[in-house]
Amino acid sequence: MKTIVANSERGLTLIDVVVVIAVLALLIMGGILPLMGSNRGKQRAQRINCVNNLRQIGPALKLWASFHDDKYMMDVSVTNGGTMELLPNGLAYMQFRVISNELFGPKILHCPADYNRALARSFQGGDFGNTNLSYFLNIDMIVANTYPFFVGDRNLSLSNAPVKPGLVSISVNSPLGWATEMHNGQGNNPYPFFVGDRNLSLSNAPVKPWLVSVSVNSPLGWTTEMHGGQGNMMRADGSVEQLDNANLHHELEFPGMSPNRWVVP
Repeated sequence: MKTIVANSERGLTLIDVVVVIAVLALLIMGGILPLMGSNRGKQRAQRINCVNNLRQIGPALKLWASFHDDKYMMDVSVTNGGTMELLPNGLAYMQFRVISNELFGPKILHCPADYNRALARSFQGGDFGNTNLSYFLNIDMIVANTYPFFVGDRNLSLSNAPVKPGLVSISVNSPLGWATEMHNGQGNNPYPFFVGDRNLSLSNAPVKPWLVSVSVNSPLGWTTEMHGGQGNMMRADGSVEQLDNANLHHELEFPGMSPNRWVVP
């Protein structure tokens, strides 16, 4: 009698294929999602540190000015401790080195998201230069721009109700806010920007270290070198904002921003 041996080998069924794909997908996503979350957390921490840096630079500049007749270093002669005669060379680090005593260390001038700049060990000699600096400086800023608000958007609210036309008395305890009538429930800050991230672009090309003249028609933007193609900027009142390209263009329309010269490291 001829014995028939059954073939024990068989191909994968559709159910087997689906199960394998599902398992692989779970394994891949299990590895990618934590990594994505980690990257987002790292970027958020870098932005927080950058904002904190800018918030410390502002008071340092004001403190220095308070000892020099309310003038910033670019408006004070070198013979009196300023940098007025150094402006034509366009070296940003020279502006910040003058206020080194008020900064309490070069770490404040380095953004952790700026991988193309190294943290300086000190402000002395060759230890500190443009290669250790993450921020530009608006050298046309004056101390007068740090006074309280003078003009602003009219879409104000008091106790969550739109403010009616007329004279309004505002105090520190006023429940003031913005109505949604304009700017999606926000208002424009009348203070121009003073210091910001260096990852600027002009006509889609990275800005080279030097003096840059900025006006309302400047094709200014951000490179992707830092903060995912955005940038942090500090206003003359000490507040810090992160702007994308569209909001940066909008800010150039502010009268105090045009024309201005920015010294970029």
